[in-house]
Amino acid sequence: MPELNTQRTSSPQDTRLHVFTSIVLLVALLFTRSYSYLLFHSLAEMMTIAFAFTIFLLAWNTRDTIENNYVKVICIGFAAAACIDLIHTLAFKGMNIFTDFDANLPTQLWISDSGKR
Repeated sequence: MPELNTQRTSSPQDTRLHVFTSIVLLVALLFTRSYSYLLFHSLAEMMTIAFAFTIFLLAWNTRDTIENNYVKVICIGFAAAACIDLIHTLAFKGMNIFTDFDANLPTQLWISDSGKR
């Protein structure tokens, strides 16, 4: 019985598609900045939150194969930073979710989040 090759190799077309998609998303994000800074800020923060949760989920799903516990702690820290970043995004002025607070709350959350990374 022949062996099956289960490795996936990336073709030049895949690489070009990833680069093209990344450039289109970056240009769209820059155009949103000229339309509305609140929309730009929310989209940019949501992208960083998604990246941080992706790193956490990758480590969580491979926790049985990871031998270094330090990596697990770092990834849990990424999840905590993503949660703080999400609260920062929701507390940003103009979102009108935390109405009893001024600009001090999102600034403190941003500083707290930056210190964790």
